[in-house]
Amino acid sequence: MNRVFVDPQPQQFKAGGSVNSNGKLYFYEPGATTTTLKPIYSDPLLTVQLTNPVLLDDDGRFPAIYMQESDYAVRLTDYADVQIWRVNNYQPPTLASQFAAWDSSVTYAVDDFVKYTDGKYYVSTQSGNVGRPPNTSPTHWKETYFLTVWNSSQAYALEEVVIHDGIIYTCYTANTAIEPGTDATYWRTFGEVPPKSNVVSTSFTYYRDDNDASKNSSDITSLVAASTFLSVGPTGSSASYVCSDLDAVPTTAKTVMLSVQVQSTKNSGSDAQFSISSDLRKNGGAALFPGPAPRGFGGGTVEDRAAGQCTVTVPVDSNRVFEVRYNALGSPDLTTMTLFYLGYQE
Repeated sequence: MNRVFVDPQPQQFKAGGSVNSNGKLYFYEPGATTTTLKPIYSDPLLTVQLTNPVLLDDDGRFPAIYMQESDYAVRLTDYADVQIWRVNNYQPPTLASQFAAWDSSVTYAVDDFVKYTDGKYYVSTQSGNVGRPPNTSPTHWKETYFLTVWNSSQAYALEEVVIHDGIIYTCYTANTAIEPGTDATYWRTFGEVPPKSNVVSTSFTYYRDDNDASKNSSDITSLVAASTFLSVGPTGSSASYVCSDLDAVPTTAKTVMLSVQVQSTKNSGSDAQFSISSDLRKNGGAALFPGPAPRGFGGGTVEDRAAGQCTVTVPVDSNRVFEVRYNALGSPDLTTMTLFYLGYQE
């Protein structure tokens, strides 16, 4: 911005014209007779108070003084407290804003900040910068952000950045009053992928690590019927089969990780081959997540067996419920299906 020179070291004199060496400058609450001292500061952020009154040096000069945006009474005396002058209602001038709206007639210097009509902030990278719109002049302006604290009363637009509970978040869906960290559809931390449609987005993976052998597997052979989905979930869910291992899965989980084992045996029949396949899906979902699909040969003259096992990550609903089924071909005589809970993602 354009600037005007102001004497940074003004000198104070007494009525007779001599230098007011070691004089005093008092700052009071406004009014003709007030003697209540009012705070003054040595920095523009008003964090470090100056001693009041301010003592002039031997040359009658005083240091930089910063004031609140309100009226003061200002009084100058000599070293013996004899008053030289007093202003009862002095109002400090407002400093020109570094973040004023861009003006096509203003010449900007390096590091001058402006706010453009697109609502964004820009910093000048060149001296003598005049008449160049910030949004179309990348050689003279660069866009910048200011990190603000999340406010539940404010509306946030796509890509706005806030800090909340010490964590920086980016807005991925415009919203008001949705707290960062509670819904990844609206806010994401740096490094997290943005939400996409028709997919499950996860941030962290947790594997079980316990020594309870009784929780190593869940045999659902007697419950699941061929080609029919069986719902599986934790205690208290609406699932047809309750798997207590899933009780440790939090409601924030997006998927569970399972090791799925299937096995078929055939003792009779003339089929040259037989097989069993398996599928998992989110409770009520449509997308299938294939499990093991072993195939057996031999015609059934002896006990022929087809077995397979693999790890499957399957989405769960808000009750941590998923569904599983198997499909058999070649008329096997016996089929078993076992689930091993491994962990979850959220």
